[in-house]
Amino acid sequence: MAKLTPQQTLELITLARNIEWFYQLEDYTKEQLKQLLKAVQQAESELLGRIDLYASSLPEWSEDRALLILDNLSNLTLGIRYVLEQGITNIAATSGAASFLMANDIASFGGRISGFNQVSLTAEQLRGLLVETPIGGNLLNEWVQNNYAKVAEDIREEFISGMLQGDSYPQFVQRLTSGFDMARGDAVSLSRTYVHSVNAYAHEEVYAANPDIIKGVRWTATIESGFKRSGHGVCPRCALLDGTVYRLDQPRPPIPLHRNCRCLYLPVLVSWKELGLDIPELEEVYRPTTIREDKSIGVGGRRTIKEVGFEQGDYRDFYLKQSRTFQNNVLGPRRASLLESGKVKWEDLIDHETGRLFTLEQLENK
Repeated sequence: MAKLTPQQTLELITLARNIEWFYQLEDYTKEQLKQLLKAVQQAESELLGRIDLYASSLPEWSEDRALLILDNLSNLTLGIRYVLEQGITNIAATSGAASFLMANDIASFGGRISGFNQVSLTAEQLRGLLVETPIGGNLLNEWVQNNYAKVAEDIREEFISGMLQGDSYPQFVQRLTSGFDMARGDAVSLSRTYVHSVNAYAHEEVYAANPDIIKGVRWTATIESGFKRSGHGVCPRCALLDGTVYRLDQPRPPIPLHRNCRCLYLPVLVSWKELGLDIPELEEVYRPTTIREDKSIGVGGRRTIKEVGFEQGDYRDFYLKQSRTFQNNVLGPRRASLLESGKVKWEDLIDHETGRLFTLEQLENK
C-alpha cells in the first residue's frame, strides 16, 4: 500500500478540513433558512391577499385580468424579493465572516506557518461588500431577480395551460400558490449556493494574499454518482474539471459553477519543508466517494447515500472503474462512447478556462 509523503499529507489534511467546514456551513444554513422561509411565506401571504382584494373588486373574473396580474408579477413580488435579499445577505454575511476565519486557519495549518498573511472581514463589512460585489458571477439582487423571473415564467406557463382547461379564480390562486412553493425551493437552493459562493470567495482572498506559500489552486469535485438526464449528483462539468491545477493569476471557472455546486478550490502549496511544518506520515491518500439515489433533495432534504468508499486519485480514476451505465449517467452515452473509443481524451471534453462543455459536434469533428 502506498505511503503518504509529507506533501500528500498536507493536501489530505487541507481537503478533510475543507469538507468538514462545508458540512458545518450546510448545517448553519439549514437553521437560518427556517427563519428566512417563514418571512418569505409571510410576504407571499400578503401578496396573495392583495391579489384577492383586487380580484374581489372586479365585476367578473377573466383571462385578461389574470394575464394582467401575471404581467405585473415582477412588480408584485418586489416585497418578497426584498425579504429574500435581506435574509440571504444576513446568512451569507455572518457565515462569510466565519469562512474567512476558517480559510485562514486551514491554509495556515492552525497558525503553524510563520509569516502567514491573515485576511478577514467582519459580517458588517461583508454586508456592504455583498451589495456591490458580484459573487459567483452575479450581484445578489441579480441572483434573486433571475430566480423570480424564472418562477414568474413557470407560473405563466402553468396558468396558460390552466386557461385552456377553463380554470376559475380559485384555481388561478392555487396555481399561483404552487408557483410560490417552487420559488421557496429555489430560495433554499439559491441561499446555499450563495453561501458557498461567499465561502469560495473567502478562500480565494486568503490564497491571493499568500502567493509565497500558495503556488496555485486545484479544482476539487465531490466524487459520487451522477445522473446527467435529471441533473442530480455530480455535474459532468465538475467531474471533468476535477484535479485541474491553475496558477493564481490564470483564468479559471468560478466556484460555484452552477446552482448547488459543491466543488472547492484547494491550495497547491510549496514544499512542506519550505512551509516549515513537521507532519507525521499516514498510510494512504484517499478521498471519500458516495453513490446516491437519483432524486431531488427537495427543500432542506438530502439524497440517500446507498454506498460509500474511498478513491485514490481524481474523478477520472473513479469514473474509469465504474460500469458503462454509471458512465452514461455522468457524461451521457455519446460522450462516454467517444471517450471509450479513444477519439477524445478526458481533458478534451471541457474548456478548462470557462468550465463549458464542448458540444458533441465539436468533439466528433476533432
